[in-house]
Amino acid sequence: MVTVTNYTTRTRKDGTTFQVLEISGSVELIQSQETGKFYATVRKTTIPCTFDETIAKRLVGTQIKGDVVINPSGKLRRLYTPFLVKCIEIIGDIQEKSCVFVDEVYKDPDDIICYLIGGNLYPFMHFRISINF
Repeated sequence: MVTVTNYTTRTRKDGTTFQVLEISGSVELIQSQETGKFYATVRKTTIPCTFDETIAKRLVGTQIKGDVVINPSGKLRRLYTPFLVKCIEIIGDIQEKSCVFVDEVYKDPDDIICYLIGGNLYPFMHFRISINF
């Protein structure tokens, strides 16, 4: 799920304007390649839209349903279940570095995203999504 977090008005070369929505993904844990420690981050990107400024302003805070991934360069990709993830630390019966398929995506009562894998729910932060952009 992604959230519209802001909007801006941009100007084309011909002088006409259009709106751009800023969207942000969920909090994810990234492991530092230098220290090996984890840190939290949120990826975000902008996407042009056909809305006028009034509608764009009203959309701020709106959550867009679906499984959308934003890569480090800001490209978007929608995922459909099942999709492949790589386990980044041992959790339950799933070993570190093993690849498993996510059957469904849920949110728990604390708004933590969980993956349904083999009939069990696991918090998303234990996995890295394996996709190509």
